[in-house]
This record gives sequence, structure tokens and C-alpha cells, in this order.
Amino acid sequence: MADFERRLVPRGRADALRLAEWFRRHRQTADLLVHSSAVRTRETADIFAEHWLPDRPRVESPELYAAPWREIVGVLRALPDSAEIVALVGHNPGIHDAARLLTGSGDVAARARLGEKMPTCACAALEFSIERWAKLETGKGALTLFMTPEGF
Repeated sequence: MADFERRLVPRGRADALRLAEWFRRHRQTADLLVHSSAVRTRETADIFAEHWLPDRPRVESPELYAAPWREIVGVLRALPDSAEIVALVGHNPGIHDAARLLTGSGDVAARARLGEKMPTCACAALEFSIERWAKLETGKGALTLFMTPEGF
């Protein structure tokens, strides 16, 4: 089976559901859900939409599939400015590289863990002091949360 067509395995489905429920329980939100067009990221986005963000718009972004970090940053820079908080579902290694390179501050221990690796279904939350997504720059994000499946 081609990588693009791979489905979530049962553990991946369970991890995505636990993450969605953690976000809901902790009253985390997003204005927009953006995801790759690969089957497993669509399935993850389906779980997030159903269990965490049921009334939020969602955008499938084919450019995110196997994208390097520069392309991921380009997708982020093109986001509508009306979306202040965005949930992004992508692929390693690009999503890990983007999270590392966008992070310039935040909890030191979380930054060290993010620097080591970003396992499947891990979550990195970053805050930026920008008014427009087009102004997004590397090294300017504050890492506010880094969780791996063992943490939710």
C-alpha cells in the first residue's frame, strides 16, 4: 500500500481520540483545523472534528503531505488572518522540523523534549505575537505545550 493511502492503525486511532478528548477536557480550542490530504491525517482530522472541534471549519491541504518545514511554514503564512488559533495535522519529519524551527522560547524542558523527537500523534502548541499569518517567522514562536501520547 502506498504511504499516502495508509490508514490509522488501532493505536493511532486511540491516540488521536485521547488527544481530542484531552483538548476538550482542558478547554483548548481552535478556529480552524488544517490537515494533509493523506488518508491517515484525514482520519485524525475526522476524530478531532467529531470529538474536539465539531463546529469549526476545516481545510484539507494537499501541500502538507510529506512537506518539508519550509512548505509547512508557507501553508501557515497563507492562512486566513481570521483564524487566530489553528490546529495543524501533518507528517514527520517536516512537522517536527517546523515546530523546532518556529520555536524560539517557552518552557526549557518542553523545548528540549521537542528537540529530541516528535513521535506519532505528539502535539506541539506554539504562540506567536503576530497580527497576520503572512508575518510568521522562524524562531519567534513560544512553545506553550508539548505532549506525546503517554501524556494524554
